[in-house]
Amino acid sequence: MNGIVAEGIEVSYGRGRRKVRALNHVSVAVQRGNSLGIVGESGSGKSTLGRVIAGLLEPDSGTVDLDGTPLASMPRTGPGSLSRVRQMIFQDPNSSLNQRMPAGAMIREALVVNGIECDPKEEMVRLLDLVGLPATAADSYPFELSGGQRQRIAIARALAAQPRFLICDEITSALDVSVQSAILRLLRDIRDQNELTLAFITHNLDIVRALCDEVIVLQDGHIVEAGPTSDVFDHPQDLYTRSLLDAVPRFPWRPFSVAAAD
Repeated sequence: MNGIVAEGIEVSYGRGRRKVRALNHVSVAVQRGNSLGIVGESGSGKSTLGRVIAGLLEPDSGTVDLDGTPLASMPRTGPGSLSRVRQMIFQDPNSSLNQRMPAGAMIREALVVNGIECDPKEEMVRLLDLVGLPATAADSYPFELSGGQRQRIAIARALAAQPRFLICDEITSALDVSVQSAILRLLRDIRDQNELTLAFITHNLDIVRALCDEVIVLQDGHIVEAGPTSDVFDHPQDLYTRSLLDAVPRFPWRPFSVAAAD
């Protein structure tokens, strides 16, 4: 299968009596070019699953394949490396971006580290334009930019590696609604133009409704419901899924729109 396939993923934290099972035999499959929403309450295992399928956390058991190749067998550097095929965008760009480097330098560094054959300056300008920023943003440090601009820089840096799979971990939770709309429209357009496979880890069910082809619902490390987003949201079968949907005051009669104005 072209896309991401995770089978039988188990992850535990701690030892002895303090051992906690974060994921319990979780299996996920996302076809190339599709988007998956991963939802659940805090502590459900969402971010742990995201880190496993990104290759940032080794599971106790289970396997993760990307386009038929096990992540565990991919080299860490060079052509075909893990960083070239997948990238992860984190919740807080203040923590994920180097505050001592201007935006352009961070993007150029990503190009060089991943061995992208190009004119680094021209590609950096192209990536800034792709995420809706002017070339002058290259000289700005993260603390000189707004929250939405910092997240755009994080996206541009991730795209510099020319990945096939992008994991987004609560990337809009710290942004106001109008900026959320702009960032999500940007990701939708980039996905469609580049046939990217996306995974959204989020509490915001409206985002999943608007952008994701499929969704999995996690509770205490178990998948309690999974399927096409419209099926799961319109006809939830599990009581926990229903409780999540009922907890969103504006859903479904005022769904989040990626077509909203900036």
